[in-house]
Amino acid sequence: MAISHDNTTASIYLSSTHIETIRSKLGLDHVKLIQQNVEHFTENEGAMRDSIVESYFGKDGLEFLISLIVENLPLGNSLLDLGVGTGTFFYPITARTKALQSYGLDATPRMLELFAEKNTELKLDVDVILGDMEQISLSLEVNRKERDIQIPKKFSSIVSTLALHHIPDTEAVFREVSTLVEDDGTVIFVDSIDESDDSTPDPEHAHSGFKSAKLVELAKRYFTQVDLQILDLICGDSSCDSFGNQMFLLKMQK
Repeated sequence: MAISHDNTTASIYLSSTHIETIRSKLGLDHVKLIQQNVEHFTENEGAMRDSIVESYFGKDGLEFLISLIVENLPLGNSLLDLGVGTGTFFYPITARTKALQSYGLDATPRMLELFAEKNTELKLDVDVILGDMEQISLSLEVNRKERDIQIPKKFSSIVSTLALHHIPDTEAVFREVSTLVEDDGTVIFVDSIDESDDSTPDPEHAHSGFKSAKLVELAKRYFTQVDLQILDLICGDSSCDSFGNQMFLLKMQK
């Protein structure tokens, strides 16, 4: 599988050799949950991802969520989207924040291929990164070396929407982003709230949702400014019970 896209404002290229080498160096082929998710998003959700996400919240709910994220981000700087998928949130956020450099990281090559195809018409200055949210720094370094591309050492904005619940080690993600965001930058995570004590995630998820108090406690280990907003966005698809009835927007700054 190869991802290739070139125009005057963007360059995206991830060859089959790149994919094999990067996955090997990150050890992704040996992590069962990552393998399950790659298979799921490749075979089931990939081409339908935008419509699936829209079904969670409806068009109005999705627009509300995108607008809220944009309101909380700085304008005109660098952006890293973790678990970018096909760019459902990435592209409108990048366009509205007027990000000068934008990068989308994901563990699934097929999702990055679909992400790149969208940019054929949009022609934004973006690049893809094949990587692991528990190893963001290493993922960036391996992509720099193997693909000979320029990726910033730090970012003014780091965003992740509906991806954190797929990652087993939540603290590893928080620790990583705290070292990669600029001192005056902003980190935003959006995902589901689940305050119950007996929830069991389905096989593709590491978490059924997150407890708000524990999220804030964890965030304060790495950031001095932490703001958690609970959002009443109801999942409109009967197949997405693991998203619960409430979402959160967690904003973190140093």
